[in-house]
Amino acid sequence: NVIKSETSVEGQVRMVFDVATGEVVSSEGSGKVRFYYKALDPNGGDDHEIDLVMTAESKIESRKP
Repeated sequence: NVIKSETSVEGQVRMVFDVATGEVVSSEGSGKVRFYYKALDPNGGDDHEIDLVMTAESKIESRKP
């Protein structure tokens, strides 16, 4: 009874490395996951719809003094 179902993912990350040691000095990232679902209820004929969006962001400032 599914009318429509979609899933999408998007995101980006930026990292800065210390060339001498290879360690991560700072980083930041963000992303989003979206899930969409629409279906017909077989018992009542009503449409049921879910649109779920999860987002995340992170940032680590410079670890060097």
